[in-house]
Amino acid sequence: MRRYRLRVGLYLTIAMFTLPVGLCPARTIELGDSMRELVEADWIDRDIRFTASRPNHPRPSAKAASKVNANGVTTAQDAAGGCDGLKNGRWGFHTASGEQDPWWQVDLQDQFKLDRIVIFNRTDDNTASRTRNIQILVAQKDGEFKKVYQHNNQTFYGVKKNKPLVVALKDKDVTARIVRLRIPGKCSFALDEVEVYSTDDQKKNIALNKPADQKSISQHSYPGTLPKGVNSAVPPKAASTGSFDLAHTREVVERGKTLIARLRPDAEARRLNPLQAGLNKLEARLAGLEIGDSIPHEVRRKIYFDARRLARRIAFCNPLLDFDKILFIKRHDSVGVFHMCDQYYGCNARPAGGLFVLSDPFGESPKLINVLENSIVERGRLKGDNLSTGAFLSPELSYDGKTILFAYTQAKAYEKYRGKEAYEWGPEISYHIFKVNADGSGLVQLTDGPSDDFDPCFLPNGRIVFITERRGGYLRCGRHCPVYTIYSMEPDGSDIICISFHETHEWHPSVDNDGMLVYTRWDYVDRDTNVAHHIWTSFPDGRDPRSFHGNYPASRQSRPWMEMSIRAIPGSHRYVATTGAHHGNAFGSLVMIDPRIEDDLAMAQLTRLTPDTPFPEAEAKPIRNYMRYGTPWPLSEDDYICVYDAEAKNRGIYWIDRFGNRELIYRDPSISSLSPIPLRPRPRPPVIPGRTIQTARDIQKAAGKVPQETITIVNVYDSDFTWPQGSNVAALRIIQLLPKTTPPPNRPRIGIANQTNARAVLGTVPVE
Repeated sequence: MRRYRLRVGLYLTIAMFTLPVGLCPARTIELGDSMRELVEADWIDRDIRFTASRPNHPRPSAKAASKVNANGVTTAQDAAGGCDGLKNGRWGFHTASGEQDPWWQVDLQDQFKLDRIVIFNRTDDNTASRTRNIQILVAQKDGEFKKVYQHNNQTFYGVKKNKPLVVALKDKDVTARIVRLRIPGKCSFALDEVEVYSTDDQKKNIALNKPADQKSISQHSYPGTLPKGVNSAVPPKAASTGSFDLAHTREVVERGKTLIARLRPDAEARRLNPLQAGLNKLEARLAGLEIGDSIPHEVRRKIYFDARRLARRIAFCNPLLDFDKILFIKRHDSVGVFHMCDQYYGCNARPAGGLFVLSDPFGESPKLINVLENSIVERGRLKGDNLSTGAFLSPELSYDGKTILFAYTQAKAYEKYRGKEAYEWGPEISYHIFKVNADGSGLVQLTDGPSDDFDPCFLPNGRIVFITERRGGYLRCGRHCPVYTIYSMEPDGSDIICISFHETHEWHPSVDNDGMLVYTRWDYVDRDTNVAHHIWTSFPDGRDPRSFHGNYPASRQSRPWMEMSIRAIPGSHRYVATTGAHHGNAFGSLVMIDPRIEDDLAMAQLTRLTPDTPFPEAEAKPIRNYMRYGTPWPLSEDDYICVYDAEAKNRGIYWIDRFGNRELIYRDPSISSLSPIPLRPRPRPPVIPGRTIQTARDIQKAAGKVPQETITIVNVYDSDFTWPQGSNVAALRIIQLLPKTTPPPNRPRIGIANQTNARAVLGTVPVE
């Protein structure tokens, strides 16, 4: 096996650097010093976040808090926004999403006879109705709470409509030191402001700036009232450098020990053993420091960095990291409307980036190669162009590791709209698919025209599937959004055919270990608009599309709204995916999907790989803050390379594992990296014979004879949901969904409800 790997590595070296006559080799840029600085900056950032997340992190009022979120905001800090005198209709505090019986309270610091309590509701994002069952409880010095008010299930408002809830208590003889507001049941509890008035002075708010607390903290929590114009609940960082607490170094050491144990059965002992010895020595140093007092900052910094370096070397002993080159692209996140559909329109592309190879990615001195630096398009409308001024998307590598596909747009709309909302299509605006050899030679344009073509994927039989708007049709809601679905073509760009006639969008086709197509489909036929974009499979010719889960989630918060960038895990029946947002882009948290587990309409088939990041929109807002992970490439069920950034900005390439370890491989601080792929041959999945007669080859082979298919349903009562008692099915009606042919939403109007799709009856068959 090792001799085989050595031959593959030698073969790739020849393919990359034995160039055809006339093509100048691309420059090799040494990254040693710059990458060391970026890696150390990553370590410092992680230390800052570790310190901020600790309950005893020294912030104002932290001692009074019971919990703290990942951004270092304590319950007391968040709760203070509920009585700070600031009212803007947003949230002054925010408990955890879906908290059971959430509460907020203020300590008046003395006992008062209460006149009234005025509650200003949060009124943004249609959230006011959450608090219609609010209760008021009070406690005196003994700390025992009693309920003094139960609201009547009517929605109340606040500063925006000047309709706060005013609860009169003067005639109820209520004396209190602590006033607690509670929502019975599960709720994401958030209010703008709470004012408390006593009978002694009916004009003085005695709750103003008094100590407050709440049951829990959330990712939405902010130290004080969330200001106007701020869409992020992430407060400023507490420090520009780490504190290098020994507790963090201890965590790094323990992770290193666990990782050694995991890797030891398969890793090379000659590499791992010295690192084990070094870790033992470092742990002894750490133990000596842990019993001391007032350890100097520089001493803490040095041992933390020493531990990080050892952990990094241990991680890179992973036998699955046995490739010496990574293919990837650089690109800016799309501009224009922030939406899952709009992110892949060429009119929203921002120029910059390219197609790159990172050589020696796990060594001390990695090297960067711009694959297309000296390449010129040899065929197509852009013949003679060097593709240096546009934007790139969705690279794909052939199974033999020799050929690269990618999408490229000249991005001409950006100069005109400068990132503002733009709905314009044309050859110079839309994405088109290109093909190039791994050494940069043979660059040709495969597709062209006004439609966007992207997400190319090699099939085992040699054809290429891709996503395109060529079928026609528009989104049923929202804006002027052309629909894109899966098509197929020959490797030279000829014989383009439609293999998916679905009426809404599809994304990111790939081929699984069994040779089946795997992709994301947005299917909201007779179901919730925003939450049904999940894994689908079909045969490579488009037959038999079906999904494992996600069509009818138990609730909007019970699972991610979107699964993107789905890929089969080597040697497994499971898949990895990125959990994106409907109103966002294809980034978020990573999950593993197991289709063999019975669906429970929630998370049964999903395992979180990155629990440090919640599911955008389903669990966390603002959505942009949680677009951290993306484009995972699975190496096993435990190990992945992907892109990541804690601030969801210019993402770098990382190795991660499902146990929380993470190491930076490459980062360009000025632009995001995307879609890392090991540049090497990989197993070709089995070729599944086609059963349709669409391709030119199949039509020629059929010689005009088109067989008919027979579809059999064994049991019509076998349903996801229980039939009403006494149901007796007499016939099945076969319905065809028709694509929307006009861009304006709800025009022409098809049904009573908004976004209704047109349908045609193909026929009715009896049930025997």
